[in-house]
Amino acid sequence: MTTPDNGVSITHELGTHGWSNEETAAYEAAIEAVNGLVGAYTAVIAAEEAKAQPSREAIDAARAAQQRLAREREALRSTDRQQITEARARYSVLAREVRAGLNATHPVQGGYRPEAFEDVPTATVYDIFAETASRLIGLFMARAQAASEGEQPQRWRDQALAVRAATRQVPAHDRGELLKHIAQWQNDIIRLESQ
Repeated sequence: MTTPDNGVSITHELGTHGWSNEETAAYEAAIEAVNGLVGAYTAVIAAEEAKAQPSREAIDAARAAQQRLAREREALRSTDRQQITEARARYSVLAREVRAGLNATHPVQGGYRPEAFEDVPTATVYDIFAETASRLIGLFMARAQAASEGEQPQRWRDQALAVRAATRQVPAHDRGELLKHIAQWQNDIIRLESQ
């Protein structure tokens, strides 16, 4: 049984919540950390599928991890500062561990090599492109949040926006451009994480 709404929207009755710039940046950085880990698993799947005899078990495990991460990402609450702080740290560490394991079996100097993905479908390359961009955006936003006014937090935000703009400009079917950006962004990520 439903009750009449008397012409008042349900959302009209919801309270307001004002996000501070700090909360917004922290939440976005946490989401990007999760996305970075999802991207790391995408790279694992792509590398496994490119093998002459791919391991179905490894692929299924990586896909299951991505599904679990999607649920965990949905459970993040911008108002829970402790949850957001812990998520950013945990997912960033896990992403590095997954990539370290991948690089141990598929070493790549200075980012992804195009030849390492010659047997990988372009749609998967695009997924890796998107996840790499998300990870880099998250790192830039985390830097913006941590920067003092003297360190120009807007400079970090502008770099995040430039990456986001590039993701909209590169056509999903342009494999060469996708791989070029993946390699460039991986180098940026390595540089930022080593500072």
